[in-house]
Amino acid sequence: MDRRVFKHITAAFAACILSIVVCPAGVYAGAHKWNTAEEDRGPGIGLNEKNEIKKAMSSQVPEAPEEWVTVTNEPQVIDVFNGVQSICRPGGREDYDPVYNCTALVTKYYKKVYGMDVWYLYQYLTPNAEGIGDFRVPDTPLPGDIGYQTNDEGGPHWFILKRVNADGSFTVFEQNFKGVVDGETLTSLNRKVSYEKTRDLKFFRRP
Repeated sequence: MDRRVFKHITAAFAACILSIVVCPAGVYAGAHKWNTAEEDRGPGIGLNEKNEIKKAMSSQVPEAPEEWVTVTNEPQVIDVFNGVQSICRPGGREDYDPVYNCTALVTKYYKKVYGMDVWYLYQYLTPNAEGIGDFRVPDTPLPGDIGYQTNDEGGPHWFILKRVNADGSFTVFEQNFKGVVDGETLTSLNRKVSYEKTRDLKFFRRP
């Protein structure tokens, strides 16, 4: 099997696995784990940096309300950012699907917008652009950065930062943040995250 195809399948399959599943050491050769300084960022972010974030508000993407969209089609386009579509289909979460899971959108976005092949979208690993190097944790998150959070079940969820809001929160571009309620599939649109309320929130800037 072609090495690139194998890496894409592996990344999509493992992207949103629960945190109780621990990958054996050495599986991701060359992958960088978050260090102490990186772990300390986020909830401990200083006032000056919060002010910088407010100054970095995007004027290109108007602030829009958070909402839940009912999914009835396959595929159904939920959002578009910089020409890239996030899609969804009826049913439960798509943690292992190479088209509908959260990392599929991130890799598609970076390939189309930046021409980069992004790997290592696993829990507590630093994203890497093949042939270029590790992403870095930015002082001030900006639209286009890769975002990470730990979901309610303890597993990883990846997305793209869409807009920095005036209140210090961040609007995200994502897929596979969904659930089935009374037989209807609902998925997020313009969901907001923040260092204060979102578990393990972290952003990564391309090299």
